[in-house]
Amino acid sequence: RYAILTLGDVPGFARAGGMIGLFAHENTVRMEVNTRAAAHAGLSFSAKLLEVALNIIKDKSVDCP
Repeated sequence: RYAILTLGDVPGFARAGGMIGLFAHENTVRMEVNTRAAAHAGLSFSAKLLEVALNIIKDKSVDCP
């Protein structure tokens, strides 16, 4: 089994089960990360990456494929 990092710019991507969602916020590109989706795939994010994320999604109600 391979761990695959998913990244997208569709609105709600991370909330829908993607791992990193990119979006425009105050004239800059920001991200939200879904730690649950990453853990489900056997991946984790560094503290530095989580520090710069605008939103961190850990909710168990979020769908993870």
